[in-house]
Order: sequence, then C-alpha cells, then structure tokens
Amino acid sequence: MKRLLLSGMLLFSMLQNSHSQITYSLFADSLTYMSDIASCGDNRIFAVQKPGVITIFDSAGVKNPIPFLDLSSRINSSGLEKGLLSLVFANDFLQSGVFYIYYTPLGGTDSRISRFNITADPNRADTSSEQVIITIPQPVGSHYGGDMAFGKDGYLYIGLGDGGGEGDPSNHAQDTSLWLGKFLRLDVSDTSLAGYTIPATNPFLLSPFPDEVWSVGFRNPWRWSFDKMTGDMWIGDVGQVAKEEIDFQSANSQGGENYGWKCYEGTLPYDTNNCAGVTSYVEPVSQYSHSSGCSVTGGFVYRGSSYHTMTGKYFFTDWCSAQLRAVMKNGNTFTDTTILSTFASGGVCFGEDQWGDLLVGTYTGGSIYRIYDPTAHHVAWISDSDTLLSCSLNPAVLQTPPGFGFHYQWYLNGSPTGVDTSILNTTQSGNYYVTVFNQAGLPVTSSTVFVEFISPPIVSIVGLDSVFCTTDPAANLIVSPIGGQLFIDGIAQPTFQFNPALYSAGFHLIDYRYSNASGCSSSANQVVRVDACTGIDEHTFNSTLIYPVPADNFITIKTSGTVQVFDLQGNKIGVEVTFSKNESTIDVSNLEAGFYFCEIRNGSRFEVKKFIKR
Repeated sequence: MKRLLLSGMLLFSMLQNSHSQITYSLFADSLTYMSDIASCGDNRIFAVQKPGVITIFDSAGVKNPIPFLDLSSRINSSGLEKGLLSLVFANDFLQSGVFYIYYTPLGGTDSRISRFNITADPNRADTSSEQVIITIPQPVGSHYGGDMAFGKDGYLYIGLGDGGGEGDPSNHAQDTSLWLGKFLRLDVSDTSLAGYTIPATNPFLLSPFPDEVWSVGFRNPWRWSFDKMTGDMWIGDVGQVAKEEIDFQSANSQGGENYGWKCYEGTLPYDTNNCAGVTSYVEPVSQYSHSSGCSVTGGFVYRGSSYHTMTGKYFFTDWCSAQLRAVMKNGNTFTDTTILSTFASGGVCFGEDQWGDLLVGTYTGGSIYRIYDPTAHHVAWISDSDTLLSCSLNPAVLQTPPGFGFHYQWYLNGSPTGVDTSILNTTQSGNYYVTVFNQAGLPVTSSTVFVEFISPPIVSIVGLDSVFCTTDPAANLIVSPIGGQLFIDGIAQPTFQFNPALYSAGFHLIDYRYSNASGCSSSANQVVRVDACTGIDEHTFNSTLIYPVPADNFITIKTSGTVQVFDLQGNKIGVEVTFSKNESTIDVSNLEAGFYFCEIRNGSRFEVKKFIKR
C-alpha cells in the first residue's frame, strides 16, 4: 500500500505541474435544432430537439433508434425561440419514472411545464400521462427563458425571460404582477395531481409579487444550473445591445434578489426610470461586451471525477462565438478566463453525464461534444475552502466527486473513518481529507479541510408595534445580529424602518433574515396590522404576545381566547393546544418548516398572528 500511495503522489505531482489542455471531441451528431441535454443518473444521455423529439444515446454515443419522447404534434416550434425547450428528471426518476418538460403548446405562444411518466419500457415515455404543472402567458412569443432544475431543497426552479420586445417595453421583469423576467420555485412533490403548491419559505409571500416568485430582474436566462456539490446557482442571462452576463446566487440565499433588468444591462444603466438605487440590485459576477458574442449560453460548474484541472470552474459559451469560457470562484472573487478560442460555434446548451463530465450541444450543426483534458488525473476534492463552518442543527455533508469503479478512504485527524463511499456525513469537528482510488488502483488525496460546528444565530426584531394607523410616523426597528436583510411583504428594504403610510390597510409581514458565515440561517418576523383608523374595529382586540418566533417545538400565546392553526393556503392544521392561566401552548414539533397562521378568538373578537416553524 505504501508503494501504491507513493506512486499516486508522484503521479499527482507530475500532472499537477503539467499544462492544462482542455479540449473537446465529438460525442454525437445529426441532431438539428437542439435545445437541451439531460442525464437521468445512469449511463443514458437524453438529447432534446426543439421540434419536440427527445433521443437517447448511451455513454459511447450510440443512438437508440426509437425516440424517448415525440411530442411534435403538440408543440409550436415556429421561429427561433418556441418549441420543446428543456427536460429535467425527478430526483427519484430511476424509481418513479417521473420527468418534466418545458414547451410551447401548439396553437399559441404560452409556456407550459408538464409532468410525464415512462412506460413499462424505461426507454419510452408515456405520451398519454401528461399532467400540466403551470402555464405561463407569453404576450410576444420570445424571451422564454426555458430552463429548469431541481434544487437541493427538492423544489422545481424555472427561469423565465421578460416575454420579449426590444428593451422590455412593458417592464415585465420588474412588474410585481407577472411571472415574466423572474425565477419561480414550485413544490411539485405530489405526483398524484396536476399543478403545484407554494413552498412555505418562498420569499415573496404576502408581497405584491406572485407567491411563486423566487428572484427578479432577468431579461432571458436561457441556460442556468445548480452547482451539484455546493448548491450555488449560476445563471447565463442574455443581454440586449451591450453586455452578456453571468449571475450568481449562493446556496445560502433565502431568495428575493433583484438582478436589475431592465434598470441595468450587466453593470451598465439601461433604463433607470422608476428604479431604485444601484445597491438594490445584484451585479453579475462576469460580463462581456457584444464584441465577444451576442447571446450567452450558460453551462455548469465542473464537478466530475475525471479532470482535476477543470474542478470548480463554471463553463459557458455564446451562440455567436467560437469560445469556451470559464469563471472560477475564489471566496468572494470571480475570475473570468477564455479556455478555448477555437471551440464549436453555435453552442446552445450544456449537459452533464452521470459522472459529472460536461457535454455541449450546437444548434444548426446538431452535434454534441465532450469537454475533457487529456493531461488531467482523477479528482479528490472536498472544498475550495480550508475551513467549513457547519450549522450544528444538522450533520456536515462532505463529498468528493464519484467515479465509476472508484474507492474512497476518509480520514479524520489522520485516522481512517467512514465507509467506502464518496459521501461522508459527520457531526464531529476536526481535520478531514479523502484518498480516492481510480479503477487502476492509483490514489489521489484531497487537501485537508477543517470542519467546525457552530450554533445557529439567535435573531430578533425590537421596536415594532402590532397595530398602526396610516397616519403614524415611521417606526425604527432594532435588529440583531446586524448584517442581515429586512423584508416587508417579501420585498427587501434599504432601511430598517416600517412606515405605515406607505402600505395599504391590512396585515403586513415584517421579516428579518440573517445568515452567518457557516450558512446557518434564522429569521425573526412579525405580522403587523395597518388601519385607516377612521373608527374603532370592535372585532379586533389588543395585540397578543406570541413567542418564540421562529419556533422549534412549542409556541406560547398570551391569550384568554381559543386558538386554531392554519397553513398559508388556509387549511386547518391539527396540533395539540394546551390552555393554562390565560396562556396557550401549541405543540409545533411535528409541523414542517415554514410559515403558519394562528387565529385567536374570544367571543366575537379575533386576531391573526403569523409564526415560523424552524
């Protein structure tokens, strides 16, 4: 074993010092009008063509002669942007046979996301099994976005463009009444029914924005992806006349970001009428001018097991450029480089195979290419950081990219730990590294990462009453810890104030969200009522104290009334309520994390309070 380890270390040293030669090779062709490439977790590659056909290839590029799905009779693929635009498999597809497509239905211009099942033949989809999840009205018939993916939270994320028209003439991307120019986050876990539900932690609940919205301010996010190891989101947003941009959202985000279109194109002002200050918008982490391209095609962060020189790089290209580009994240710094200047032109989509190796598809040529580096060795990687701060509420999940026939030995403080798998769950602080053996038995050892567990932050809001008149002065809020973000009705606020004059009569959610460096997140929230105060509302009594918020197991309410609990859809929730000495205690330990309402009644009088189950 020592001799084997030594040979592996020598191999690592030689290859680490060699010059990276990232290149590409043909995987498959004769696939005109490609729009997407997908993997279901086994050795099959699924090629999506805009007219409505999905074709299967094996890992060697051999085509299955019978299409996986042919919906050409149901799809409007006229023009450049309409058609079958993307395919995503449910996380449990190999067991459930469930997948989702994004397409333009025949006879119209709207967007539709539908769920399908496979037949008894795993290589054939059941065209009669369609369940429509959501239909998005499209006024013009362009700028569809068109990509979707499941996050680590299990929810379906959908990227939508602004709906078209040069310069977003109706300002759809910032319109608080529309889905267009936004990312949506939907819960589609109930496969017995069509449609979807709203995740309880979506950021714009009770706001003017639709409840489905996750983030705002996009022109045309044609291709985007999640980093499969970190959960970070990388978005290629197609520009207007000057800039193409790559946007980034950390896995620690709770949503609600505004990426600026059409106020800004990249970092350049485009149309700032009625826009907030520049600090209200998230700038791209990479941008380039139209002298280098015309339509960015977002890709993936390489998390494959084969090429150490590619690890951690976000690869992307451009419809109008023969360049393969990459962005590398180092802490809070993003470095943009050109990897290949003679890449296949017309790159329209990226995909990953089951081992995380990258594929690129071209539109007019209809070819799929593999990206690889013949100078690289296999990958042993845990994190780009020397230290991982983990929330003590959950185990830390350490992982290295899995490979076919690979074996893994994990170490804690120099001693073997865990089992032979690419994933290690741990609740113990210390120094970790992993040695990965490839099929030939050659080892590569990762760098050492120190894992430290820390307690979640205790978050609070002080200085906020529960009932306001519209004529009351603005209330200054004291939040702790500082450094978080205040939201009112799901909209991020520039100051820590609540000005009742700016809000309509009714209930409003004040929510302070804070995440520490380890990604531990907590929030404090309160529902306040704003009244015109033209008279006394005899149906509402004085504000009731409810604590703690957020809650883990129990919530206490200072009240002499009866208490019932409802979810955000108004469904009554069966929970145990104990009453004692003008105080009610609610057992919320079995509730899923999210927002809930308490309705407190005393005779004809009532009050509604909102709380968060952590």
